[in-house]
Amino acid sequence: MAVNANGAMYMYSATLTGITASPTTAYSIDESTGTAAYFDYRVTNTVNNGWRAGTVMAVWNPTANVVEFTDTSTADLTATTAGLSWSVSISGTSVQLIATITSGTWNIKIGARVI
Repeated sequence: MAVNANGAMYMYSATLTGITASPTTAYSIDESTGTAAYFDYRVTNTVNNGWRAGTVMAVWNPTANVVEFTDTSTADLTATTAGLSWSVSISGTSVQLIATITSGTWNIKIGARVI
């Protein structure tokens, strides 16, 4: 749960199982709910059963309809970082967290904090 600058609370979560298609929209939020988001994730590659966790930070400009900053830093917990990468884009009125998969089968859990 998060509270934005207007005092509104938001709670988001998503679970994707057995993802092999690429690119895949892992999470989508309405760009009018704020101008930045932290996409917190936990993933596992079902091939090696290791876990990986981290946060993708994105800042967007709703007037220009562009993503202005993306940080895809990760904190690894036993799993390899190979096979999955993140990007953020705007499609229509949605800011989308995109998973690009180059190998493996992934289970993804996402939570987002919009500010």
